[in-house]
Amino acid sequence: MLIGEWAPDRSVFQNGNLAGGYALYINTNGTAATVMEPGSIHMKWQATYRATNFVLTLRDEPRPWLRNTSTNEWTYDPKAKTLHPSHSNDVLRRRRDFIPKGVIEASQ
Repeated sequence: MLIGEWAPDRSVFQNGNLAGGYALYINTNGTAATVMEPGSIHMKWQATYRATNFVLTLRDEPRPWLRNTSTNEWTYDPKAKTLHPSHSNDVLRRRRDFIPKGVIEASQ
């Protein structure tokens, strides 16, 4: 249902690639990634979606160098077809219903 590439309107894309701002990528297998540019910051997450309350939960994947893990919740608005992170006022819209090759794999 939420599979694909999501980004706020202010994010910049060039030739289909993120060039500025950030995007959220959600896969079919319970994996997601956030990518921030410039700087090529990639973060991999474990994703679960609760359709009963339209909440997408992202949890850090365990890493040896990470002391604390974090959890982020995003609310999906099925009428507007937008995602809203609980930690900001951003509104993300789906740009594509697929993830460009290598985005999840490049995330740590």
